Amino acid sequence: MSSLLSLSPELWTLIAETAQLYNEAHPTRPLKGLNLVCRRFHNICSRILFRLLSIPLTDEDPGRCAALLKVLQGNAAIRASVEVVTVTVRRVGMHGYHEGLNEGFQQLLKGLPRLRDVRFEGDAALESYDMVDLRPIDPSILTVVDKLPGQVRLAIDCYVHTANSDARLHALSCLDSLRVCLLHKPRLFAHSGGPSFVAYRGGNAAEDVAEIVKSNRRLKHLHVVLQGTSVAGVPDHRLFFETKSHALEIIGRSVLAIQSLVLEGEFSFTQNALASWKTPFLQLQSLSIIGVPLVEETTKYLQGRHLPCLHTLTLSAFKDASTKTTFENDATSIKAFLASLTLTRLTLLGFRRDILIHAVECTGSSLRSLGSHIRESALDLSMRYGPMRAGPFLRSMLLSGEDVAVIKAACPSLECINLDVLASSPPTAGRYVPNTTPQAAAAASKQTSTPSDLDTGRAPLPSFSPDVQPLLSIPSLQSFSLFVHKDDTGREHNPPLETAAGFIKLYSFLRSLMKHRPGRFPDVTISTDMNGAVVTWKVRSEGARTVMVERRHGRRVERQVWDWSCGTRVEDREQPRLSDRQMGIRHDDQKGKERDGGNGAPGL
Repeated sequence: MSSLLSLSPELWTLIAETAQLYNEAHPTRPLKGLNLVCRRFHNICSRILFRLLSIPLTDEDPGRCAALLKVLQGNAAIRASVEVVTVTVRRVGMHGYHEGLNEGFQQLLKGLPRLRDVRFEGDAALESYDMVDLRPIDPSILTVVDKLPGQVRLAIDCYVHTANSDARLHALSCLDSLRVCLLHKPRLFAHSGGPSFVAYRGGNAAEDVAEIVKSNRRLKHLHVVLQGTSVAGVPDHRLFFETKSHALEIIGRSVLAIQSLVLEGEFSFTQNALASWKTPFLQLQSLSIIGVPLVEETTKYLQGRHLPCLHTLTLSAFKDASTKTTFENDATSIKAFLASLTLTRLTLLGFRRDILIHAVECTGSSLRSLGSHIRESALDLSMRYGPMRAGPFLRSMLLSGEDVAVIKAACPSLECINLDVLASSPPTAGRYVPNTTPQAAAAASKQTSTPSDLDTGRAPLPSFSPDVQPLLSIPSLQSFSLFVHKDDTGREHNPPLETAAGFIKLYSFLRSLMKHRPGRFPDVTISTDMNGAVVTWKVRSEGARTVMVERRHGRRVERQVWDWSCGTRVEDREQPRLSDRQMGIRHDDQKGKERDGGNGAPGL
C-alpha cells in the first residue's frame, strides 16, 4: 500500500479515470467507492465526479434545484472541482424558466474558481430539431458570466434569434460559441408559446446577429440557421427573401476570425457575401454546409479559392432529421471544390458514391476521418421510382468492391470510417455467408461445436455487396462504422442485426478475417433501419471470456454481456436514468468529452 501511496496525484487521477471508463454500465460506481477510502482519494475523485455541473433552472422542481444550489454554496470542495456549468433551456410552457433561482445561481457562478465554460443548451428530451427560445433566461445571468475573471467561455446553443433584443447578447463580450436561428419555423406561433416575429434591434435579423458577432471578438464557433420557405403571397415572404439574399453578406462584415462555421438553410452565397467572408475564410478550420441549394452555391463560389487552414468539411443534403434527400444534380462544382482542398476530416451526407470516390482520389492521402451516409431505404426508393428500379438505384448509390479498393489505396492514414453498405438477402439460415471471399467460404464450411445461442438459424449473416476486409486492414484504423441497407423492399427487417446474437456473429466473423492485424482491432459499430427507426449495435468492452454489446434504439440504450466460449447471454444491463443527473449533477464520463470546437464527421 505504501508503494501505491507514493504515486503522484497525476497518476492516481489517471487510475481513477480508467476505473470510471471500465465500468460501462455504471461509470460513477467505482469512483463513489474510491471516494470514501481516504481524504487523498476523495480529493481526486471529487474533481472527476463534479467536473461537469448541470443546473435545471426550471419550474419543474424548483425546490430541488434551490436545495442543490444551497449544498453547492456550502461545499467548497465541490465548487473547486467544477469546470463546466450547463444550463438546460426548455420551451416556454413546458416546465419553463424559474425566476426565483436567479440570485442563487448567480452567486454560485461567482464562487467557482476553476470554471472555464458556461453553456446554455436545449433539452434533447423535449425537442426534435428545433432550437428553443432564450427569452426566459434573465439577461443578468449572462452579464455575470461576462464579468467573471479569467477566460471563461460562454456557449449559446439554443437560441431562436427573433427575440434577441430581450436576451441582450449584443451587450456581451465573452461568447465563444453561438448557434442562432434567423427566422422561426412557420408552425410556431405566439399563442402556442413559441417565438413570433418581433421588432429587431437593427433593420433585419442579420443585422442583429452582426451586432452580436461584432461585440464578441472571442467568438470562435458560429452556427447560423435560416428556417422557413420563400413562398410568394405569404405575409412573411418579403422578410424571408431579404434575409435569404443579404444575411451572409451582412454577418460576414462583422466576422474577424472564427475557427468553425455551420451554415444551414436557404442562404444565398452571392459575390458580395463571398467578398465579406474573404478574410474569415483564410483562418477557417471547420466548415459545414447543410442543404442542397446552399451546397451548390457555396461550392460554386469557393472552388479555386485559397483556404489554407480548412481541414474539416461536412456537406449535407439533409436539412433536418426528417428529410431523406439524395443529391442528384450536376456535381461539377462540388467535385472541383473538393479537389482544391487538403482535408483531414470529410463527411458527405446524402451524396452519390461518385462524389465520395472523387474526393477520396483528390485528398485521400491526408484524410484521417471519412464519412458517408444516405437515408433512403429500398422502400423509400420503391415509392419514388417503383419496385423494379429501387434495387438497382440503391446499388448505384452505395459503394462497390472497386470503390472499397480505391479508398484503401488512396487513404493509407485513415483512423475513422463511417460508410454505407448493402446487405443481400441471406441465402441459408444459420450459414456464414458475409461475403464471397475465400475466408468466408472457409468459415462457412467449418463444423460448429456445441450448439449455443449464437448458432441459432434466426440470425444468419448478411452478404455485403463490397468486401470490407481491405478497410479493416488499414493499420491506423481505430473506428469502423457501417450502416447496413436492405436490398429487398419486401423485407421488413434485417434479421442478423435484430438480436445481439446476430451482431456478435457478424463481429466475430469480421475479427476472424483480421487475426493477424497489427495493433488492436478497431471499434466496430453496425447500424440498420428497422421499422423506420435506426438501431445501432456496438461492442462496448471485450475480454478473454465475455463481451459487452450495446444496442441503441432511439433514446433507449440496452447492454448485454455475452460469454464467448459457450455463446450464451450472461447479463442484461439497461442503462439507468442517472439519479445524479436528475439532481442536476453530471459527471464527465469520457476523456475528450470537452468541446474542441470542431465539426467532425458525425456518427451514423
